[in-house]
Amino acid sequence: LGGSISSGMASLSGNNSNNNMNNMPTNSERELESTDVSEIAIIREYLQAGRLHAALTFGMDVPSLLFADPLGKDCPPGPSHQENNDSDRQRGHTDEDSILENRLLSPESSLIAECELDYNRVLASKVAKLVVSKNEIDSSVVRTMLVEMLASCVLCPTMGCFTPDYVNGWLITGLSLLEDGGAEGESPAAAAAAASTAKGD
Repeated sequence: LGGSISSGMASLSGNNSNNNMNNMPTNSERELESTDVSEIAIIREYLQAGRLHAALTFGMDVPSLLFADPLGKDCPPGPSHQENNDSDRQRGHTDEDSILENRLLSPESSLIAECELDYNRVLASKVAKLVVSKNEIDSSVVRTMLVEMLASCVLCPTMGCFTPDYVNGWLITGLSLLEDGGAEGESPAAAAAAASTAKGD
């Protein structure tokens, strides 16, 4: 009996060690786990494929942005640029991506904002032709002033309402109001419906 128990325990421990060996990640899995995809790498792929919206790339020289001086030797990055360390490079964050991130997303960069404004100017000129009479739109002064006002004061703030931070803020506010209403009790509409039902009974 004792021999059979000891042999059974040995076989169980052998099976557990085999299961642990099977559950251990391989080298390729470790490489995939250590290489996380950054936001700027996704932006680079979308720029190369031409998949970003025209409002973000209107008038932008994408090939020059991606391939001319990718390491920032001739045109150094701004003061907010942080160079990659060795661990960042091992995770797949290249120096080219850090330079591109500084050129597009840094606080001192206005490249995307200028592209968006130019795109809105084109939309504003089309809207102005539809809204304003032909006699007034023929004046270059009136047309320029109207296009600039529509683009910078109407269209750009409207497009700014659809940024992820702004939309998430409104979602959080709306959900918190719903939670507060549920915590306080029934809504006025539900209370009125319940009162009318009680009267009918």
